[in-house]
Amino acid sequence: MATAACAGNTSSSGTAPDTTGTTDTTGTAETASGGTLRIENRTNQDRDIYIRAQSRGPIRVGFVPGGETATFKLSPAMLSGTNSFRIEARPIAGGGSTTVSEPFNVRVGEETFWSIPP
Repeated sequence: MATAACAGNTSSSGTAPDTTGTTDTTGTAETASGGTLRIENRTNQDRDIYIRAQSRGPIRVGFVPGGETATFKLSPAMLSGTNSFRIEARPIAGGGSTTVSEPFNVRVGEETFWSIPP
């Protein structure tokens, strides 16, 4: 259920499509969301991005090409019932290993930023 709400594809601009179905410009749509996740990929490898909340398996959030930055909307269901989460960046091809972030506190309605080190 949560994976359908987090649409993993990104546009050519590196931004996930708006899957909320709202066009509210007053800011209420953002506060009703789980927030946003902005990922800077400083490697030359394309990466699939996952979030791993406490005691849950990974949930795919999207894709970030090498050397680019992408922003993804998080659904409230992805963050419910947890106080923190980690972000995983898995290489698409060409070897390499998964990079895992430090724990982030859940901040519903706010942006979380992570830079994947080279």
